[in-house]
Amino acid sequence: MYDTDATPDGPDLLDLLQETGFTPCEEQPAGRPGAVMFDRDRLRMILDDGHVEIHVFGPDPARILRWSVTFSPATPLLVIINVLHGAGVPVAVPDMP
Repeated sequence: MYDTDATPDGPDLLDLLQETGFTPCEEQPAGRPGAVMFDRDRLRMILDDGHVEIHVFGPDPARILRWSVTFSPATPLLVIINVLHGAGVPVAVPDMP
């Protein structure tokens, strides 16, 4: 469901999150029972029905939202990787079949 890549044998977004140090959150966003959240440092990613959201927060203790972006299910994985790079996450570009 969270492949976001047109190639069925391509890397999966969930694998990418785990490889880059994102950890699943126990909580869910309010009013979105099917959503899954992942945190890494000052970033939060929310996966909900194929849509991907990236939220970047300022430093603790305030954690004020700096910026966020939402991707549609048709967004190529490489676009999401480029945004993660811009947010400071060292993501290796996966081998594409």
